[in-house]
Amino acid sequence: MLSYPRRISYGIGRTGSSLLLTFVDFAGLNIYYSFFLLNPLYAGMASAFGFIVIGLSHWYLGFRSDRTESRFGRRRPYIIIGAPALAITGFLIFVPHWIIPPSPDPINDPTWQFLTFGYYLLTLALFKFFYAFLITAYQAWLPEIADPDERPNVGAIQNTANWIGTGIGIVLGFVSGILFVPISGIPTTIGFIVLVTISLLCFLLFLPAIFFVRSRPGIKPIDRSIVEETKTALKNPNYVKWILVVGFWSLTLSTITAIIVPMLQNGLLLGFTQLILAAGIFLIALMIVPFILARLVKRFGKKRILMAALIILALILPFTAILGLPAFGPVTFQVIAFGIPLGSCVAALYLMRYVVIADIAHKDELESGQARAGMYEGFQGVPLNVFQAIGATFLGWFLLVLQVSPGPPPVNFGFFWWGPVFAIFLVIAAVILHYTNIDPDFSDLEKPLNK
Repeated sequence: MLSYPRRISYGIGRTGSSLLLTFVDFAGLNIYYSFFLLNPLYAGMASAFGFIVIGLSHWYLGFRSDRTESRFGRRRPYIIIGAPALAITGFLIFVPHWIIPPSPDPINDPTWQFLTFGYYLLTLALFKFFYAFLITAYQAWLPEIADPDERPNVGAIQNTANWIGTGIGIVLGFVSGILFVPISGIPTTIGFIVLVTISLLCFLLFLPAIFFVRSRPGIKPIDRSIVEETKTALKNPNYVKWILVVGFWSLTLSTITAIIVPMLQNGLLLGFTQLILAAGIFLIALMIVPFILARLVKRFGKKRILMAALIILALILPFTAILGLPAFGPVTFQVIAFGIPLGSCVAALYLMRYVVIADIAHKDELESGQARAGMYEGFQGVPLNVFQAIGATFLGWFLLVLQVSPGPPPVNFGFFWWGPVFAIFLVIAAVILHYTNIDPDFSDLEKPLNK
């Protein structure tokens, strides 16, 4: 039984890491493309490399944390080291001027483009590695601290903390124009304070979990090779289908994260007040939906809820092609009408991802007698991030092809036509989900253990 104070102690850590990750994901492409004037294909390639790094790191570190045995437990050492390392590398992404001298003509300066691309690629890769280092063990901790009937509630708390951080990160990404100086990209005084603050929060908000949360007794490290553990995980057909579902929808979600701010700022030309309003509406949807879904899951099951979210999101994304046209009313109204279902569906996908993988790991533990939550959570990151890397590279190429002017600010038809294209991958995810069982009956599985 995990008490509510400990549930909160566990879940609140995601606020800081999600805040920093969201700011990096939302503001990274926007700052390097719109402010530093880095070629969008280079920005996409750097993002793709970051996804490859985090995917491979998830895989190995999930296995490694399953085998870890220390005075601090299996998962806590990764949180103790990973939280401060993530904070430092996240901060470094936004200060390339500390290393690279400015250029009078950055768009046409190949040396500056190469150095900036290299800096972004390196710092982003380090940031993604430490994110995997921290979050893989953190997520693998869930089935070891909470019972199956507690996980939807713990997941809802975690998801709310996640989306509070995400929402703040989105708002900061939306108003990045006041945080960085155009063309040079140097942080303003306010921007520097914001960077330091969100980096510190990334570390400090994991302290309650480090000090107050403990795994249930009796969990032993697995003494197997990573190859054996990977083969064991891949023999689970439900797990294979699930990672394909997550992979296809993540390709689209990573694109939403990267393109939404440039679309609103440079495509729809929203002002500061409009951006804050749109971000606030989006954030409210993200915060409320997880708790509603936690109740609906008990009544309808995870599969129905997830299928509905995928289908609705696939239906609304094509509307980006006509978003902003005067015939459909004021732009602010259109953004709000689009943002509420968008935020609700995205929240549903993230909540289900955490809960389902924990259930798959717990079901395997009941059937095999071995706890390998780290491997299930970790290996999931490999195909997931390969899909996201493909999406990032494709998005960079897409923006380059449809670019009218590099700016500043950039003018690009890709800000609008990405929706119809990337909605296709959600449909593929829904088809695979149709053949996937994500609602196991734990009562039947636990009966032999209770005899």
